Amino acid sequence: MIIMLGTNDSKLDLNWIPYRNEFIDDYKAMINSYLELSSSPRIWACKIVPAYRDIWDIKDSIIYYEVNPKIQKVTFEEGVNLIDMYSPMLNKKSYFIADGIHPNADGAQAMADHIYSVLIHDTLVIQQDENSLIAPEGARYQWYKNNEPIDASEGSQRQIFEATESGDYKVGITINSTSSTVVLSAPYHLEISIVSITDPEVNDPLIEIFPNPCSSSISFHPNGINIISLKCYAMNGELVISKSNIVKDEVLNISTESLSKGLYYYQIQCDNKTILNGKFIVGA
Repeated sequence: MIIMLGTNDSKLDLNWIPYRNEFIDDYKAMINSYLELSSSPRIWACKIVPAYRDIWDIKDSIIYYEVNPKIQKVTFEEGVNLIDMYSPMLNKKSYFIADGIHPNADGAQAMADHIYSVLIHDTLVIQQDENSLIAPEGARYQWYKNNEPIDASEGSQRQIFEATESGDYKVGITINSTSSTVVLSAPYHLEISIVSITDPEVNDPLIEIFPNPCSSSISFHPNGINIISLKCYAMNGELVISKSNIVKDEVLNISTESLSKGLYYYQIQCDNKTILNGKFIVGA
């Protein structure tokens, strides 16, 4: 389902000034009316093309500074694809008839070609490495959990997202730096187990960590297990420590001098594929 509208909404006195505060909610309602169909269509909302004449109260400045940003906001909040039709039609006055608003045959062909060039990217698949979710290459990223945008403070604008909770994830990828077009990946379900330890002095019987709380370093001492890898995460999901290729029965002494004071998660993969999770505090 490709939606490209908003030019008539931009008519300043007739439509935009009286109704612009309703535009976002109305656009979301329209999108959701299609998402509720039994056919479950993929939604592609489009930024609208430039206006090359101030005519019928349509102004390009309103399209660029007000209508298109609201369309982009809708797609971000609803987690649907966005096709930037403004950029590829910029400085293309010859693609429009004399009124400067409606495309001619060449313009219609150029618009269809651009939409097609975006649709062929609808093959994006998330990869998983333990609790790390990896997006395909792109210019910018936005991760979603259960169809809600994840806050940037949790690392949601990185190519690799370190998940700390189970859920259905997807990522919006800005496919190149010259356009605001965003393509959403297929949803990916991740199951994760984080053990909540309310007392940081309590250790898993298979691993001893000391000192906890710590200041400049912390040690992980295996009790009869072989540690394969160690990852430590900040509370916002950022990966701050990663160790692999660990020698059998090795006691891991990890420097924490570069870490800010606060609570951190650790995740240890063992030789029997067991995942051990816990917490430690930096700030002693």
